[in-house]
Amino acid sequence: IKSAKINSVRRILVTTSSGKVFDGDETSQDRMVRAINIAAITGQTETQWKLADNTIVTVSLDELKEALSLAGQEMSRIWLETV
Repeated sequence: IKSAKINSVRRILVTTSSGKVFDGDETSQDRMVRAINIAAITGQTETQWKLADNTIVTVSLDELKEALSLAGQEMSRIWLETV
């Protein structure tokens, strides 16, 4: 069961309200947190990001926060679901 959940977390994809699809695995979530923190320090409001289909786009800080939130919610759902 645990290995199945780990595999599910590795495959998380989330779609923001603008329709962009982000990888939502734990490594991607860590990268999002770092990008958000750096933006807060530097005053940036957007950043370059590679989407799940490997397209590189400019995303707003708010959209990155949305993707992070969605990914975290999905990860929690996976870990907390009963089998």
